[in-house]
Formats: sequence, C-alpha cells, structure tokens
Amino acid sequence: MARAKGKKAATKPAKKKAPPAKKKAPPAKKKAPPAKKKAPPAKKKAPPAKKKAAGRPSTRPKAASPKTISPVIKPPPAEASPAFLELVEVFTERPGVTRARMMGCEGLRIGSKYFAMEWRGDLIVKLPRDIVDAYTASGRGSNFDPGMGRPMKEWLTVPPGVADWRHVAEQAFDFVAASL
Repeated sequence: MARAKGKKAATKPAKKKAPPAKKKAPPAKKKAPPAKKKAPPAKKKAPPAKKKAAGRPSTRPKAASPKTISPVIKPPPAEASPAFLELVEVFTERPGVTRARMMGCEGLRIGSKYFAMEWRGDLIVKLPRDIVDAYTASGRGSNFDPGMGRPMKEWLTVPPGVADWRHVAEQAFDFVAASL
C-alpha cells in the first residue's frame, strides 16, 4: 500500500525509555605506598628518684628483708644406739663408707647411696625386694614406712633383737655396692 500524503501511518506504540543507567563511581584512589618505618624512639633514662619529704611518713608497706626471716629450728639429732654404733665402727673402716645423716637419723652410705640407718631404735636397710619380702613373711622385719602411709618396697625395718643386725647390714652393703 502506498502512503497517502498527509495521513499518518499506523505506528507501533512507543517504547518506554529505560531508566538512565547509574553513574559509575569514580575510580578508587590508588593507595599511597606504605610509609617508611620510623626508628623506635630512643629509650629515656629513668628520672632520678624523688627525695622523701622530711617529717612525712611513707604510706607504702615495707618489704620483708632477708634479715627478718628467722632460721628453721631443727630438732636435736637422735642418739644412736650402742648396737648401731658397733655397725658404724665396722663399716666406716671400709673404703668409701661414711657416716651421715638421713631423714634426721644416723646413717651409713657408700659413695652417695645409703644402705643402713637407725630410725626410732630400729635398723633400716636397703635390700632387694625379694629379700625384704622374705624377711617380712618370716616375721623378722617389715617394709619401712617413714610415716606417710606408703611403705618403701626396697627398705626393711629390723627391730632390735629380732635378727642379727650385722648380717642384715652386710647384705645391704653388698646390694648397694653392686649398684655403684
């Protein structure tokens, strides 16, 4: 069909315009390069101590000084029995055996290891566990308990007159000397 002059041709409905696009944010600013690290400030000397004002008492408590601590007072050593003193004479003649105190009692040691001592009138010796068990089973001794409720397995308590102290001490000396 031909168009007539002056007549408008049928037109398609007009498209709605899309909303204007959002403006883009301006480009982000470039980060400045990291600043050079500054040298740490020089250490300052402590200011001189202030002098106390005359006549004004200090409100700070005084710290305890070593001069005010009293020494621990130990009980006097227990006297060794004549039976134990005989053992001391016999064993101190041997090289390396010395008399020393252990747990507040007189003891005998070879090198730095104790093998016998007297504790409250009883002889205490270090023996192998099976020998301690044999003495305990026969009623000639018991496991040594220093009072903490935990008997020591390799230490035997021998009351006076129950077994020959010298023989038991010889066994203990041999046992400890073999472990050196």
